[in-house]
Amino acid sequence: MPVSEMQEMPSNPVPEVVRAFIAEDNPQVRASLRVFLELHLKLQVVGEAAEVQELVEAVALSRPSLLLLAWELPDQDCRGLIRRIKSCCPGVKIVSLSSQSGMEQAVLQAGADAFVYKGDPPECLIAALSEVIS
Repeated sequence: MPVSEMQEMPSNPVPEVVRAFIAEDNPQVRASLRVFLELHLKLQVVGEAAEVQELVEAVALSRPSLLLLAWELPDQDCRGLIRRIKSCCPGVKIVSLSSQSGMEQAVLQAGADAFVYKGDPPECLIAALSEVIS
């Protein structure tokens, strides 16, 4: 069949890979989150940080579409941190994790897109991540 007679094939764009960044001071939790995100949700983890000093610069350089942010990072008021990150990377979605129950309202008021209590089952994290990246 001549090229001029071929019908144009509908394009099936390859879904964009979600680039994730993990900010958590506990190395075991950080490693577990990485495995969970990569294996179960097929996200690409583009960076990790344990301290606020490295976090803001690393997020600005790596430009993730998703940030998992531990609410209890040492030496930081996460309210101000979320504002700083959103100003340098306006498109980033932030899911904040906390070991303190009852923090959801404060986290969302600070500008996070979702909150997950670290004691919740994994399905809660999957649901929150799916909602913010859809």
